[in-house]
Amino acid sequence: MKSLRALQWGMWLLVMLGATVGSAHAASTAECNATTEQVFAQASQSVGRIFVMGIDPFDPYDKVSYSVGTGFFIDDQGTMITNYHVLLNAAMINISFSGGGSYRAKYIAGDPVLDIAILRIGDSNDRIGKALAFAADAPPAIGTQVYAIGHPLGLKISISSGIVSSSDVVLPVSTMSWDEPYIQTDAAINPGNSGGPLIDKCGAVVGMNSLSFPKAENIGFAIPARTLKMAAAELKAYGRIIRPWIGISGRIADPWVQDLARMPFEAGFMIETIEPGSAADKAGLRGGTLPMRFGPSNYILGGDIIKSVNGVDVTDLATTANIVRKLKPGDKITVEYFRNDEVKTLTVTLPERPSLPEDVRVLYRNVYSQPSARIN
Repeated sequence: MKSLRALQWGMWLLVMLGATVGSAHAASTAECNATTEQVFAQASQSVGRIFVMGIDPFDPYDKVSYSVGTGFFIDDQGTMITNYHVLLNAAMINISFSGGGSYRAKYIAGDPVLDIAILRIGDSNDRIGKALAFAADAPPAIGTQVYAIGHPLGLKISISSGIVSSSDVVLPVSTMSWDEPYIQTDAAINPGNSGGPLIDKCGAVVGMNSLSFPKAENIGFAIPARTLKMAAAELKAYGRIIRPWIGISGRIADPWVQDLARMPFEAGFMIETIEPGSAADKAGLRGGTLPMRFGPSNYILGGDIIKSVNGVDVTDLATTANIVRKLKPGDKITVEYFRNDEVKTLTVTLPERPSLPEDVRVLYRNVYSQPSARIN
């Protein structure tokens, strides 16, 4: 809605549940030949405009705030999904639809790390809107025709069209965002579109529109369907996202970092920061202390470099993400890492990551900062 400041990279784990959220996307996009008008007519009935009045009890000056976003149904009992930042400090939530009808909504649960929240209109048995189907877990192919539906600038519902211009795009928007990268699209995404669906020609949700860059042209970003499904299932079942608290933030060591650190192996995960109280902190792993800028990127050098986890070498970001996704609270892991010209090994048991005040604070700060990326 306002702005988003770039943060550093990080880790998180999202565990898939058996709870059903939305319906399966049976038809392939290639089989669908619906016109834009037909796609919009069908999907728009499941999309609503979210108006939020927020009250911040800790702000002595601007106690009251107003925001507008978009949400869409994920079941037929009135449950909707949107971005967490749309509902920041919500004291009152109202949802209206293009076909008529305005409803008070109740916040159910959310996760500021993923920037995902669910809310509900009416009682659990009320059938107010039809759920949109989710697409397959695999990212849509580059070039796939997609449509962004929502309420840009809080105006009436509208549709913009484009293609998937890139997938698996890692943005430094939180300390864990690299584990679930974004979908990039050239479909127009503006303030007010946050929480709206990015759908394919079959009308299935491939992502949720969340980010744009004010200095760029025709570049917007959506949280992929896989993340939405897993998050919604856990939020509905447990009221929170269950993830292990590894607590490290960093990146794959670039070749010049490998040379500078005199690494005895070809690749590894360079730790830049460590969350206090996390498993990494208690195990004695170290983050960096020397900030350095190289090209467009900022680095913090001098921290430990992880070679492997449970015997699996950390060779690239995809491999690292796959390792992390298999972990859960209570798991005991063995970490092989490089420090001071020596390869060391430690074993640590992973606790569940708690809900930290810093998560909301960072998201709140990002919404009201002036950076290069913008929350819509």
